[in-house]
Amino acid sequence: MILISAGHYPEAKGASFGNFNEHDEAVIWAKLIAAMLGKDALVIPTGTPRQKIDFINEYHKRIPVTAAIEIHFNSAMDSQGNHVGSGCETLFCPGSMRGHVLAEAVHAQLIKVFKPDRGIKEGWYKMDPMNGPDAFLSKTAMPAIIMEPEFIHRVDNIKNHREEGCFAIAHGLESFLLEKD
Repeated sequence: MILISAGHYPEAKGASFGNFNEHDEAVIWAKLIAAMLGKDALVIPTGTPRQKIDFINEYHKRIPVTAAIEIHFNSAMDSQGNHVGSGCETLFCPGSMRGHVLAEAVHAQLIKVFKPDRGIKEGWYKMDPMNGPDAFLSKTAMPAIIMEPEFIHRVDNIKNHREEGCFAIAHGLESFLLEKD
């Protein structure tokens, strides 16, 4: 079983570009990926990060969960306030070998759709090791990854490659599940 989370939540939607925001798009992706995986996946309820982590860990106590994933979209601005950046990256919990393997399996598929390849990285809170690992990655009871398929301002690229990107993620997750067996 794979649990899929849409990054952020309705009261804190994350990055945005005009009317296009990270959480709402991540919800669409989470549902598509779960539909592609069928009985092997579940979209977790929307909530605060703590509520999502608690749901994942409680669910895992009843039904074994192989992996947890969360969908996000990057955002960056230059010194003039212009949106910049493109490409995908996948984050895993620092020190987690299974998390790294999961990240590799999914990222290998995702980079076929979204370029440039920004790599697989350890997921530190706000990407600063001094802050410790990201909670979603470190507080779940199973390997977890955060996928950042593209930068939020690249709306057309995200929308035009939505199904292809979701299929790539689903394919990477299936590869991870098969490797585990």
